[in-house]
Amino acid sequence: MPEERLDLHHGFGTLAVQVFPLSDVKAYMGHADIATTMIYVDHVPQADAAEKLSTALSEVAGVAEPAAHRR
Repeated sequence: MPEERLDLHHGFGTLAVQVFPLSDVKAYMGHADIATTMIYVDHVPQADAAEKLSTALSEVAGVAEPAAHRR
């Protein structure tokens, strides 16, 4: 799998296991074995992960952050 696609695949898996049943994530990701899907279960996001992701995406997209998020 190309590196960019692998990054998207891993990112999706990491987020998906936090909101969907593992059996659904297994199917969405095309895993033959649930053990492969379980790789993503151990990820525990940092408390400020959402803010960091929002900031990074805003910077990449060239969109200014709302004043409340600026430090």
